[in-house]
Amino acid sequence: MKGGINMISLQLNEGLLEQIYKEKVDEYLKSVEKDSMFMTFNDLVKYLNMSNVSIREFLLWRDDFPKIRLGSKWLFPSKEVAVFMEKYLEEVRAVGGDIHAMKRHKLGR
Repeated sequence: MKGGINMISLQLNEGLLEQIYKEKVDEYLKSVEKDSMFMTFNDLVKYLNMSNVSIREFLLWRDDFPKIRLGSKWLFPSKEVAVFMEKYLEEVRAVGGDIHAMKRHKLGR
């Protein structure tokens, strides 16, 4: 320290700052998506990590699966889907943990 002046040197890695910025923007966008009131069918596929065929075969036909129809488009209330899936998981576990067994059990096979 000369003459009572403190010197601070700061070096920034612009590439790292850009990467951090992009990660934070992605996190924010994902949180906004989760807060959406309704999901489209494609959103539901991503959310459940299931194929559209599996969703149609195991969930969509059920009267208790939360859904509404807007013309030819299905919409799914996000919060209700989350609650439903928690209950569905318990039901599947009760029949041995196999979704196929769950469908057979419900159909009385």
